Amino acid sequence: MTSTFLSAFPGHWRRPADDYRDAIKTSLIVLDTNILLGLYRFTPAARSELFDVLSKVEDRLWVPNQVVDEYYQRRIDAVKEHIDLYNEVPKAISDHKAKILSEIRNFANRCSLSGPDKNELIDPVEASIKDVLEKIKIHEEKFDLTLEKVVNADPILSALAQLLDGKTGDPFSAEEKESLLKEFSNRVETKTPPGYRDAGKKENAHGDYFIWEQVIRESKARNMPILMVTNDAKEDWIRREAGLIVGARPELIEEMKSRADTELLITQLGLFLKSAKAELGASVSPSTVAQAESLRSKSPSAARRLRVGVYIHPQLVRELGDLLNASTAEVNKLERFLSSKEIESHDLIALRTILQKELKRREFLSTSLFCVRENIVSETKLDYIIGFPDEVSFEQARSALHALRRRARHMLHTGRAEIRNTEGEDPAIREQINSLLISKGFAHEQMERLNAVTMEAHHRAREGDPKGYEEYTAAREELTSSEVALANIEEQLRELIARMEGDRES
Repeated sequence: MTSTFLSAFPGHWRRPADDYRDAIKTSLIVLDTNILLGLYRFTPAARSELFDVLSKVEDRLWVPNQVVDEYYQRRIDAVKEHIDLYNEVPKAISDHKAKILSEIRNFANRCSLSGPDKNELIDPVEASIKDVLEKIKIHEEKFDLTLEKVVNADPILSALAQLLDGKTGDPFSAEEKESLLKEFSNRVETKTPPGYRDAGKKENAHGDYFIWEQVIRESKARNMPILMVTNDAKEDWIRREAGLIVGARPELIEEMKSRADTELLITQLGLFLKSAKAELGASVSPSTVAQAESLRSKSPSAARRLRVGVYIHPQLVRELGDLLNASTAEVNKLERFLSSKEIESHDLIALRTILQKELKRREFLSTSLFCVRENIVSETKLDYIIGFPDEVSFEQARSALHALRRRARHMLHTGRAEIRNTEGEDPAIREQINSLLISKGFAHEQMERLNAVTMEAHHRAREGDPKGYEEYTAAREELTSSEVALANIEEQLRELIARMEGDRES
């Protein structure tokens, strides 16, 4: 497209598919850390197909030094996390099974159902869960990696070493690192992408910025455009509109153009594989594309954002602060116990394991608290939108927020709600606002649940499940109703807040 109406505003509109298809044949192809680590979650067949695709572009393949460093730091954890799923998911299913069967038995007893009628409810549940657990076991047996294999003779590391020999960047010197870390701090202050979203991380917060700096330098040195392949969909890399990925952030496109005089495209792994199949004749199965796209869904930036009401925000800060203090006290207690008493060796191992878990919990609570205080991505008169660098710190904050909402609703229903007035406020208006804020919080929880149901049903519908389409349609209708209800609540809140502020001014 040659129109200045478009060319003067790169990154604000989605580039045509032809640009990505051309890029896979002409650009320098840069792999992000998550692509290398994703190999440890692929099935053997999908992994083989991805390596085949990469071998077809190996003369234009390049990996930043920072990516290689992050890969070595995280590759063992990557395979461990995947292997752990085969234990954690069956355990979670079994736990839910016990709760489901308990509810069914309680229902049957309260309805005075006969033994056969009760079994008609229980048997299908048990059979379905048994079938799911057996299928998970089959997938576990098909997975070809173990921790021992990866530690002792990692086949993926060997394949990458051969593929990427001579295709990795040089590290920064000590002087360059010092200068770049100062520049990173400045970019965080001005929210210049990429990397500012990771500012709350305890370790490697600068990682994305170092990758970016190395990519720009390599592009300039070779005078080649960049096609970056990543499953990172954070807002400081990717521009989204209405929840859809448009492409690289405009700031990144402009910086690449001004410093290297080259073009930048960022693509997700699934789209990259589809382009490779179409343009390079690579053998890529639908299953491999589906696995690549499922990796993308692990870390969308939207999934790491939390909407927090302005009025409940200070309470959430206090709640997380209390949890962090309690965790610190627990860590101190365990450390004192371990250092002051003689303990049997098997107990010592168990206590050290508990201590390590609590230390990790404290670290994530600290990150969560930092984000709630400092990482407000956007705000309205009613809400803050808070971003988180990882799923665990996000879940810590969300759990604390849900606990606050449950307590607030209980206090409201029992007549013990705390109505915090300031001078000049009408207590009746404040009580209405508190009630609506609680309703608003639960409306958001309902919409989160419905969004998850909608996405799952939509996926099943795409796979050809007719019930999936029915459930998707029903969930969409319910979601629309919830959105209307939420809009009404927010409108009432705006009116009440305006009244309260007007009364205070008068």
